[in-house]
Amino acid sequence: THWLAHRQMPLEGGFQGRTNKLVDGCYSFWQGAALPIVCDAFRDLDARRQSARGDRMDEYRPLFSTQALQEYILLCCQRERGGLIDKPGKFADFYHTCYCLSGLAIAQQWCDEIEIPINALQEVDYIHNVVTEKVARAQHFFAKSSADCEA
Repeated sequence: THWLAHRQMPLEGGFQGRTNKLVDGCYSFWQGAALPIVCDAFRDLDARRQSARGDRMDEYRPLFSTQALQEYILLCCQRERGGLIDKPGKFADFYHTCYCLSGLAIAQQWCDEIEIPINALQEVDYIHNVVTEKVARAQHFFAKSSADCEA
């Protein structure tokens, strides 16, 4: 957790994938999604402990700067002709466009307020990297299919 939380670079605001490497836009998702998963694990553990004691659960905050990550993606990763990139000076491709957008969506989910509402994205399930609504539909579909097979 310590290593992961320290992959966000303080100057750029984006994440690096490995120690002593430059930031890369795709890690906005890879690191940005891993941290909420860790928070969920801690929250679940705390919920079990606190419910056993009768305590209320405290609010969990992200382990990274959501504002800095959004600024890195919006200011440094966009190409004038469209698409997103890993870092300034590179070409846009589908891979980095996908994971930069997913990282941006995750950062927006965890922040208190989106500064420029036109930049708001749909909520993304950070385990599946799919819009949350689609995950719910898939779960419903497969639960129904499983029930049909058992009948």
